[in-house]
Amino acid sequence: MTTSTPLPDEESWLKSIATTTLQFVTTVNSILRKSPALIQTLQSTAVFWVSQVTGTLNQANNLINTMTDVFDSNHSGFSHRAIAVWRVTKPTRS
Repeated sequence: MTTSTPLPDEESWLKSIATTTLQFVTTVNSILRKSPALIQTLQSTAVFWVSQVTGTLNQANNLINTMTDVFDSNHSGFSHRAIAVWRVTKPTRS
């Protein structure tokens, strides 16, 4: 009975397949380990930008409301409320 030994080309081919398979499994494993952190980062980024846009819109609405109070069409010139707001918020000199 004779035993068959792999030819050098077969050994090289099998080694190449094994190396490629190991690299693929390692890459997939790494991606799976990083996915929760990536998802958390994306969620945090989305929450941050939604907060920034909401804050900007609130500031714009406040500005519109203030300008409406200042230039009230029912009164000529500045409204009484606008003067009160100015007195409360005017800068102090240091």
